[in-house]
Amino acid sequence: METSPAGIQQNQGALDTLLFDLVTRGSAALEARGDAATLVRFRGRSLAVLVPWMPGREAQLEEKLGELMSEVGKREVVELVLLGGPAGARELLERARPAARRKTVLLYHRGDDGELWDPNGRNKRPLGKHLAEHPLRGPSSAEEARRFEETLVEAEKAQAKVHGEMKAFGELLRSRRPIATWILAGLIGAVFALQVVLGNTESLPGLSRMGALVPHKVLQGEWWRLLSSSFLHGGFVHFALNTYVLLVIGSSLERLIGTGRFLVVYALSALGASLVAMVASKAGLTVGASGGIWGLLAAEGMLAIRPRGLLPKPVQEQARKNFVINLLINVANSFRPNVAMAAHFGGGAVGALLLLSGFFLRGLPTLEQDEPGARRSQPGWLRPLAFVSVALLLVSLVAGLATGKAWLLTGPPQLERRAFAPLGLSAEIPSLLTEEQVEPQPGQTSALWGSIFSDPAVVGLTVTHLPDAIAPEQMDAEMEGLLASLRTAPEGARLEVEPTRKSFGERAGATVRYAYEGSGLKLDLAIVVLADRLWKVEVIYWPQQAAGYGALAERIAGSVEEL
Repeated sequence: METSPAGIQQNQGALDTLLFDLVTRGSAALEARGDAATLVRFRGRSLAVLVPWMPGREAQLEEKLGELMSEVGKREVVELVLLGGPAGARELLERARPAARRKTVLLYHRGDDGELWDPNGRNKRPLGKHLAEHPLRGPSSAEEARRFEETLVEAEKAQAKVHGEMKAFGELLRSRRPIATWILAGLIGAVFALQVVLGNTESLPGLSRMGALVPHKVLQGEWWRLLSSSFLHGGFVHFALNTYVLLVIGSSLERLIGTGRFLVVYALSALGASLVAMVASKAGLTVGASGGIWGLLAAEGMLAIRPRGLLPKPVQEQARKNFVINLLINVANSFRPNVAMAAHFGGGAVGALLLLSGFFLRGLPTLEQDEPGARRSQPGWLRPLAFVSVALLLVSLVAGLATGKAWLLTGPPQLERRAFAPLGLSAEIPSLLTEEQVEPQPGQTSALWGSIFSDPAVVGLTVTHLPDAIAPEQMDAEMEGLLASLRTAPEGARLEVEPTRKSFGERAGATVRYAYEGSGLKLDLAIVVLADRLWKVEVIYWPQQAAGYGALAERIAGSVEEL
């Protein structure tokens, strides 16, 4: 079939008439104009594509339509109208539309006879409504045609500027690599692998010894926990989600603001999150990179809202949408149980404030520069501040691992004999545990070793003096009374193992086990009964440590000796 130049010219004329009608009466603006298609966008941000029929080039047209529809219908619903041609052109439109675009590309055809084909039913969008409700009309005068042509020229200039900015933006991003993001994600991954090896993915003592944020320990001088906690995670899901979000947000933000600024935002946001968590959170222990990531999220959002010449207009619009979506998802996630909401918002506040400051972005190359990849002189504070940020992150990570020595938690406890003069006793106590201060109680003397936040167990040894001595013939009755009293569990706990009478050498005694609801902590008691006093050994331990510490109370009770 031969090409008909007259037919092509006629269809192009119909396109120009529709374009005039849409721009002057349909509240649309020209977005792009080419030989094969013209794109307009309505005020409601809906996109429409105008395509002229090309007689004699049906195969070429079908191919181009398929390529066009594959591209424009990815992220939004698009309307496409074919102008001119016979009724059979509608079958060509249907064939050209990819199966994946059946719901995102709406088709129309206005044939040579002027009849409108609209198979979309009630699914009316701006272009469909305009085609159905308004007869086409062109310029009514030469002056109107001239003004319209000037409007198109200005629109094409604006589009050319946007195209240039997009090109410059692409070159700018390609000139940078998100090295810091990759290294941070790698370090977080390596630390989590170490957590898995040591069995500390959800162990409170393990996390504490690896550098988790424990407020009272920070107040005791362990400042590194403010940042070392950002490398730790409480389980695989927590780790995987944070690492994924870090890679997604960090990769784009680092390319936009540069590695130095990225590191400063992340470190200060993580620090701010920890400080807020110390003040506002009720959690005794906090871990996770979420505070730093929230800072990156907020920083990217502020950059979308106030781009300062760093983002082309189309990127701004998409960045704002992404920010709102990410913000809503992360806010909803922050209200889940066991999530440090205060830390999230604290980190986000730091990131937002940094990016809202024009001072922080000074020296960044903008899209208006002659050479997109050109570098401006960076402010003198940037490199030292980035170096300090990196140093603090790394020193904190190393300090958290080196001082806590979490590897000591693995394996059974190593016992060593310790004397406690106020008790007048010595006993074999796990060498890992350090002695803690105990408030004195009337009628009894106690010693305590270990902390439930950083040790696998807490050991208590108490001597209670009896007001009246137990006669030998009363011992059996006293033991029965003791066993009966031990069947009543402490508040918040339940009886797990029935009280049992035991002998510790020549001394009578009893053992019992309780389990605390919620936390799962175990409490083992071993009580040695003497004529004038009781020796009580208490061992509280985490269920993960049951293999090494499950029989510890009985072992300690059997090792007690008088000084």
